[in-house]
Amino acid sequence: MFGMYLLIAQYLQLVLGLSPLAAGVATVPWALGFVAGSLLAPQLSRRLAPATVLVGGLLMAAAGFGLLAMVESGHGLATIVVGTVLMSLGLAPVFTVANDMLISAAPLERAGAASALAETASEFSGALGIAVFGSLGLVLYRHSLATTMPPSTPPDAAAAASATLGAAVAAAQALPGPVGDALRAASRSAFTGAMQSTAVLGALVLIAASILSAYILRAQRRSVEQAHSPAATPAERGPPTPPTTPGNR
Repeated sequence: MFGMYLLIAQYLQLVLGLSPLAAGVATVPWALGFVAGSLLAPQLSRRLAPATVLVGGLLMAAAGFGLLAMVESGHGLATIVVGTVLMSLGLAPVFTVANDMLISAAPLERAGAASALAETASEFSGALGIAVFGSLGLVLYRHSLATTMPPSTPPDAAAAASATLGAAVAAAQALPGPVGDALRAASRSAFTGAMQSTAVLGALVLIAASILSAYILRAQRRSVEQAHSPAATPAERGPPTPPTTPGNR
């Protein structure tokens, strides 16, 4: 998600031509989706199993990534807004429930360490997402632009355009009308295609994560049921749980 945000910010300003303020306003529904999803997480946890919340949230986020894969160069603001809202509504309960499961599974005296581990994993994965998805988007952009670069583009402008989309837009503004328009259209189309491919990869990663989560939680639930079944041996059941009293609470 962090990696896609890096691409979306450029798409809103450099492809759709929105001002920084308008681009920021376009991401407000995304932020509100996280607020709403976080507030809904406790209600969902009380009514649904954790596995259902996690798998359902990941699949909803995957649908949001799928919408981002359908944006086009000339227009796509509504698609961006709806797709990012689906992403936030799906992932907010996943973050909340997963952190609660992680901290609750730790002994009471290690709850702080478990919370720190969850926060570290979140920050590391965010940085990793920016590195991987940002690099992938740039590679795909350069490859696509190399095949669609207008023949009339000067070599120095072509080299600048191949670096980043921002450099391509700046180079296009410095060129004569038709040549600059052709370079601008080619660079925007190449960036849009790169963002679409990256969004498809993000959707596939989320689908794989939902399958893996369902498998792990199902296996965990099965082992717990076997451990507490009447036919289970004392070794399978594990040590007896002491009664909760003020002394051992």
